[in-house]
Amino acid sequence: MHVLDEHGSLDQKSIGSLAAVDRSTLTPLLDRLVARGLITKNTDPGNRRRQLVRPV
Repeated sequence: MHVLDEHGSLDQKSIGSLAAVDRSTLTPLLDRLVARGLITKNTDPGNRRRQLVRPV
């Protein structure tokens, strides 16, 4: 959440890099934050392989 507060909307790879969290840890963490209504994850319209994460 701190990374998103500082940088705004980011893709999952950037969040992992800035937070020093590997992908296998980051994905379930983000899923829990989505379930709690703290963030949203949407497909990047410019690159459908990327997920953009935004704070609510």
